[in-house]
Formats: sequence, C-alpha cells, structure tokens
Amino acid sequence: MPGYVIHMATANRFFEICDIKDKAYKNDFMIGSIAPDVKREGQKKMSHFWSDYAMGDLVRRPELKSFIEKYGERLSEPYVFGYYCHLLLDVRFLDVYWKQHFQFFNKNMHPETGYDRVSHVKVDDNEVYDRKAFFSSALYYGDYNRMNPYFVKKYNIEQFVLTVPTAVIDEVNPVNEIETIRDMVDVIFKQKEEDEEAPKVFCRNDLDDLIETTAEIIAEIYYNDIKKI
Repeated sequence: MPGYVIHMATANRFFEICDIKDKAYKNDFMIGSIAPDVKREGQKKMSHFWSDYAMGDLVRRPELKSFIEKYGERLSEPYVFGYYCHLLLDVRFLDVYWKQHFQFFNKNMHPETGYDRVSHVKVDDNEVYDRKAFFSSALYYGDYNRMNPYFVKKYNIEQFVLTVPTAVIDEVNPVNEIETIRDMVDVIFKQKEEDEEAPKVFCRNDLDDLIETTAEIIAEIYYNDIKKI
C-alpha cells in the first residue's frame, strides 16, 4: 500500500483542486486519510475493509462497496470521507501503479497471485528480486522513507497540530488513535530535504501521476456527491 505521506499528498492536492481552506475540514479529512494505516498487521483486515477472499491474495484490495454500504450516508463528514479516500487510493495504487510496475511469480517463475505462493517480484522489465528482499527496508519499504522529503516539498505538506475529529467510525476511532497518528505524521517532518534519496524500486513520476489522478477523482466525488448531501 502507499506510504501515508502519499495519502497526505493526495489529500493536499484535493484541497487545492477544490479550494478547500476550512482548517477543521482539512484536519478531519487528513486524519481520515491516514487512519487505516494506524492499525497493526493483524488488524488491517478490518481497518482496510479486506474481504475474506482477499486474504488469500498478495494484492489485497479494500472493498469500497462494503465501506459505502456501512458509511455512505456519512460521507459529508470529512473524517469519514477522508477514510474512504484512503481506501480508494489503496485500490488505485494496486490496480494502476502495481499493475504497471510489478509482476509476481512463484518459485518456478510462473505468474502467481497467492499470498503464500509468491516468491519473486519483477520490477518493470528489469531486475527480479526475492520477495523477502523486495519487501524490505533496503528496497520497497525503504523507498517510502527515501522519498518522504520529496513528497513533503512537492505537495506543500505542512506540519500542523492534528486535533481529534468529532466523527467516529467502528474500524478506527480517532479518539483512541490520535497520538499514534500524530507520531506517524511527525516522522516525515523529522527528515530534512537533504535526506531525500532516489528510490530503488519506485518511479516518482508515476506516483505523481497517481496522486494527481486520484485527487481529481476525489474532487469529482466531492463536487458531484458530497456537496449535495
């Protein structure tokens, strides 16, 4: 899934496109856009609305329909809408970015999707990595940290005091998680601009495209649906 700085960048682009300046709205939406990632690995099935079927796959897409069935009438609440937009970006990250750049294989180098059967990852048309080596701080997960200063600067992500939203949903109650969310956000601001490094397995330009197109989709939902509620 995309790192939370990418979720924050997408939120900021949405604010810019829709000219949203209300600080309370931005605060609650931003927290919602980060909230699903607060939960630890064993709890992410619930926070990310993964179906039982998805748990057998390496590519675990959130069930947007399930979220809408439960919270669709509350999308006018910025925390709830931000949470939905987190899931939407996750889906597009997998269906657009992953599909474009990553291929997964089993130990016999046959295409594979099963969570327990994928053993190798091919990046673009280049190098093939062992799965464990690929999903590590040396490569995939480390790239998030390497790119944090880039996204903070490019998308004008400013540090601000995150306050507890009034909205509550079952999966992640911000009242209970606000300190964890603040700690997560603080991490990206402890990195200095000179700490930026070129990513090893990600393509920044295509991530920028993903952020822009997703923010435009969110803006369209906001104008066509949210403002009518």
